[in-house]
Amino acid sequence: MKITALVASFNRLNSTVRAVERLVAQNGSDCSIEVVLVDDGSTDGTPEAIRRLFPDVTLVETPGDYYWAASMRLAEDTALESKPDALLWLNDDVQLDADAISRLLDCHKLMPDSVIGGAMRDPHTGATTYTGYVRPGRHPMRATPVEPLHVWQRVDLLNGNLVLVPSSARHRIGPIDGGFAHAYADFDYCARARAAGVPVILAPGTFGTCPRNPPRRRPESRAEAVRELHHPKARPPASQVRYLSRHGGPEWPLYFLAPYVRLLLTGDPSGGRPR
Repeated sequence: MKITALVASFNRLNSTVRAVERLVAQNGSDCSIEVVLVDDGSTDGTPEAIRRLFPDVTLVETPGDYYWAASMRLAEDTALESKPDALLWLNDDVQLDADAISRLLDCHKLMPDSVIGGAMRDPHTGATTYTGYVRPGRHPMRATPVEPLHVWQRVDLLNGNLVLVPSSARHRIGPIDGGFAHAYADFDYCARARAAGVPVILAPGTFGTCPRNPPRRRPESRAEAVRELHHPKARPPASQVRYLSRHGGPEWPLYFLAPYVRLLLTGDPSGGRPR
């Protein structure tokens, strides 16, 4: 099975090198792995290190305004030129277990036309950090995390840290939407998969370590809260509209306005909920 991994990097030299190192070490008799890495304007020497240490990696450099979604779409477009059997999304801060890809492929053999995600754990505590989610109601941005079990589980959404997309599923879903500023693209892809009748699966167990991103500091003023809300890595309006109008049903404008109402009433768009 020919797999092409898609990696987006930005100023995480050490973790990016370790992530690629762990990935390429998993080439084996059951698969061959190629890597397309899009570096979005790193200034810490990441592109130079990738060229030196991994000459077989296809490296694409962008000017620093692509963020995750557009970088992954560019990586996908580049990867498809070699016609792989499957695409593998991999975050540059993931450290894969030695058998991660073989276990992911074991799940793929059971559900060959599915989008399959692998959960991550904290490197120190072992607690699950990134995983699959189920939506408890109609609101498309409210989701409950699912603990990985010893068997695969159907879920509604997946974090994009480690996701296998076979070509049969990709043809039905379409490409990663690079029109999002940064976030939302992984959840959007899973929602589109389910709408197209493609199962979204959380594979058994965890597949590596990936520390959770530190929580953003609560804003001290409404002006700061507005800037925070509009940051490309937070909830910029264009990305919210893109996601909510696609997956929120006829009431999506209410979902869009809710953070702004909370901001006016409390000064905090999260309404005091942890982020």
